[in-house]
Amino acid sequence: MHGADIDVEQLSLRHTEGEVTLDGAIALKDDYPLDVNLAVSTDSPKFFPELGKQQATLAAKGSMAKLSFTLDAKGSADLNLTGDISPANQALPFNARLVLSRGGWPLTKPEYLAKDLTVTATGNLHSQRASLQGELSTPFHTPLNLAGNLSHEDSKLKLDELTARGDVGQVELKGELDYHETLYWLADVRLIDFMPSKIMMPEGSTPLPQGSLSGTFTTSGTFSANGKGEPAKNSTAQAAKSTDSNATWEVTLSNTDISGRLDGYPISAKGEASINDKLHLSAESFELSLQGASLLLNGGAGTQWDLNGELKAPKLANFGAGFDGSVQAKLKVEGTQAAPKISISAQGNALAFNEVRLDSLTLEGEYLPLTGHQFSLNTQASQVTSGENILSSVTLKASGDLKSQRAELDS
Repeated sequence: MHGADIDVEQLSLRHTEGEVTLDGAIALKDDYPLDVNLAVSTDSPKFFPELGKQQATLAAKGSMAKLSFTLDAKGSADLNLTGDISPANQALPFNARLVLSRGGWPLTKPEYLAKDLTVTATGNLHSQRASLQGELSTPFHTPLNLAGNLSHEDSKLKLDELTARGDVGQVELKGELDYHETLYWLADVRLIDFMPSKIMMPEGSTPLPQGSLSGTFTTSGTFSANGKGEPAKNSTAQAAKSTDSNATWEVTLSNTDISGRLDGYPISAKGEASINDKLHLSAESFELSLQGASLLLNGGAGTQWDLNGELKAPKLANFGAGFDGSVQAKLKVEGTQAAPKISISAQGNALAFNEVRLDSLTLEGEYLPLTGHQFSLNTQASQVTSGENILSSVTLKASGDLKSQRAELDS
């Protein structure tokens, strides 16, 4: 030590847990200029055995006004981190570049693994910008190539663009996540030849369908644990408090235009739909088509219910062996939130389920879920055949509520 200068030619510390070596110089004056080098090596230390064999070197040069650094690590994680920071500035402006050759978690047998990942970041305590590019593997998919740019400021994370590409197809994402008090997100999503079957499901789960989907949609939503959340932007439904807790949430799909084929059948989705924590569903020209059948929804549910649905299934045989015929149905939900009424009417022709066949089927019904579960049902079927048994017509009428029910059957 000479005056205000501290020089360390070499300081070595050895222990069964590892080894540390330090050399360099620092001046205890002005903005504390320094030039130091630190080396650390360890092999499965008792306090963190999962670390395994790891070596790291850190070189720091400059001063508290601007300090440049380089960190190199080899072992369970192979990385290089370079950059500079201004410790004397309260905002802590910085620049950094991380090159991760290989790293994952858990360290011993990684389930989440990043390879050849490069992250470049700049900013300060208040705002940051970063870009990333590399490969990511998880238990749910084969390696994905990632590339994107993002920024963070005032409790808001913004994705200028993020692209993930791999065996599963390609997903492009652009949007923002705001986590100030209420969690809110808004994102534009594009799918290009996205294959659900490539997603690795937990053992014992039903495999996802074969095929691919392409198209675009916008997703937005809110979540608040204290019930103070605002409804999602561009949504037609209002967030409402859950009867079980103070948490509120709402999810909206809009600008939906997705099409493809799953398990050999065409599928498409168009329009806008939203649902909230009270399971209030709202839709605007939302149409889902699957295996030749289509469901169209319009309207909303809130303080006043006004939701209409139309189902068309011209070829029931597409839904499995033993099915045949066609069905067309209309659904209407109306009334107040305290006393909604659900009405349904359906018409089927040349219906079959295994050995049971019907020339025609007509169904009319009403259900009041919050008014004692009152219901009424009127069903008429013609030319009912089951094996050698034939009935020219069958009429079933039923009505009642949760406490009592009545049914009449004529044939």
